[in-house]
Amino acid sequence: MNKLTKFMIFAALGGALTANQAFAHGPFAQQQQPAQAGAQSAQDDQEKIKLYEEWRNNRKTDQKRAYEAGKQFLEKYPNDEYAPYVKKFVDAYEAELKKIEKGKELESLAKMVQEKKYSEAFTQGKQICAKEPDNLFAHLQTSWAAFYGTLGNVNINKTEAIPITKKAIELVEQNRPLPDGKTLDEKTKNDSLNWLNVALGYYLQENNPAEASKYLYTAMKYEGVWKKDPQTYALLANTIERSDLAKVSEHYQKNFAGKAESPEQKAALAEFQAVADRVIDAYARAVALAASDPKFGSAKQQWQQRLTEVYKARNDDKTEGLNELIASVLSKPMPEPKPLTLPTPSASPTTAPSTTGTTSTPPNQSSSTGGRP
Repeated sequence: MNKLTKFMIFAALGGALTANQAFAHGPFAQQQQPAQAGAQSAQDDQEKIKLYEEWRNNRKTDQKRAYEAGKQFLEKYPNDEYAPYVKKFVDAYEAELKKIEKGKELESLAKMVQEKKYSEAFTQGKQICAKEPDNLFAHLQTSWAAFYGTLGNVNINKTEAIPITKKAIELVEQNRPLPDGKTLDEKTKNDSLNWLNVALGYYLQENNPAEASKYLYTAMKYEGVWKKDPQTYALLANTIERSDLAKVSEHYQKNFAGKAESPEQKAALAEFQAVADRVIDAYARAVALAASDPKFGSAKQQWQQRLTEVYKARNDDKTEGLNELIASVLSKPMPEPKPLTLPTPSASPTTAPSTTGTTSTPPNQSSSTGGRP
């Protein structure tokens, strides 16, 4: 019979033993003390028994009271032989309190998002994400508040939203569980990766369009609401224009415009054409998807105009085949981006400049303001 069982048996005897008898025979029995220390020892033992009894008797019926008694017991008698039993209960109770408090925080965050209080949700969400870097639910809710708040012109710091959104993507890809212990189903996972990557593309479009286009291309690999939204493709086209297309166009103008035809010139022109094709494809998808939705009327006109300009620059100032491209583009896979090569001219070109062919010299590219989600 272990000591705890013995203690419970003695306690159960109740009135059969006087208090002094319990001290003499129970688990807190002390060795005989000198007379001058006996009174203090008895008082200490009595307090110890009282706290222990209060903890033990309320563990199931009043756990808050048991917790308070247990904490006092541990503070006063941390080295007692029964301290490990009490500590196990106290630790479990505190862990449950933290769990309950965390649940209240997440519930409050979700309610703010649901009520579209995006600024408040983002502020609270940042704090939770900082405390709990692996909390998928908190990162998704906070990222949603940031993205849709930004789209609604709510004053949210995009710089702060970027790392939270990137972390949300990481947690989704790792199949981290939600508070209920379940992981995202495949449909929700794909939809989340779709809008999270679009969000990053949106945040980065102004200061880093090249990086933005990478996230937008990634977003299109996942089925989700934004894969069917024309604004996504217009934003993609715009970021490609201001990054890769601007770079290859400037490179061609600087190194090959007005110079003799050469293998390097042909390679540079082909590089421009490949990037221009990606811009054309993205704008064509935006126009095609916007065709049946009146709310995109004005934006569709801007996208159509820019599409025509780039298409003509790519095809010797001609528009033949453009309407057919728009009609069929959604049934085709998107062209994959490739690293730029940017060939430089040789020292001594051997042939005269070409004045005929099916392509034109790349134009100077200008930034477009259309196509933002």
